[in-house]
Amino acid sequence: MRRETVVCSTPSALAAAESDPADVTARKYRRSFQSGVSIGAFLHRSGEVFAILLRQEGVYRLQHCQTMEDVMKKFIFAVLALPSLVLATEEPAAPGAPGIASLAGVWELIGAYREHRDGSRSDDYGAKPRGTLTVGSDGRYALQIYHMDRPPFAGDFRAAEASEYKRLLLAMSTHFGSLAVEEGKLVFRIAAASNPQWDGSVQRRSYQLQGEVLEWRVPQRPDGDVPISVWRRVR
Repeated sequence: MRRETVVCSTPSALAAAESDPADVTARKYRRSFQSGVSIGAFLHRSGEVFAILLRQEGVYRLQHCQTMEDVMKKFIFAVLALPSLVLATEEPAAPGAPGIASLAGVWELIGAYREHRDGSRSDDYGAKPRGTLTVGSDGRYALQIYHMDRPPFAGDFRAAEASEYKRLLLAMSTHFGSLAVEEGKLVFRIAAASNPQWDGSVQRRSYQLQGEVLEWRVPQRPDGDVPISVWRRVR
């Protein structure tokens, strides 16, 4: 039977759960938030808590009594706020990063594909994906890609089924951190992402920049497909 626990953050409740790793992380989350961390660090720690919640059954406390749906809702809202927050809060990349000046600006997504072994392509985020990429002159960046054919929730967002949340999370790709051009490749040093496995990772992508159009290729997936993202600079 699936275990579901909803516990308020009272002294007695905290004392009863000292051995629970998810609760330990949640308490660190609360202390850090109350002590006044940067938004970037706050979002990164939110991702840590979210990853633990996905790996374990039940519902764990954060600030108040919350359900898994409440936690996922807040996480998704935090992801949506990334472009307006990260460029003002993350530590800057090393000044003078080679080639980064050519990428500075705001970009809109004009294509997201999967290239198959035979050279053919198919849509990776639906026929009309939307996305934005913001790159600062110091290399800080924030990226979002969304599948726009996502069906709406059947009912109230807070009472959605787990399968609906899963579908929503798989229909987007978001991350932020620092970006550089090294040895002819884009190097993403990812601070945090909608996929917790990418948190703290370094990813390299081959790319082409032709005028105001930027295209990059993600390393080949296990099935042999190569994801390709195409962007147009709008300012």
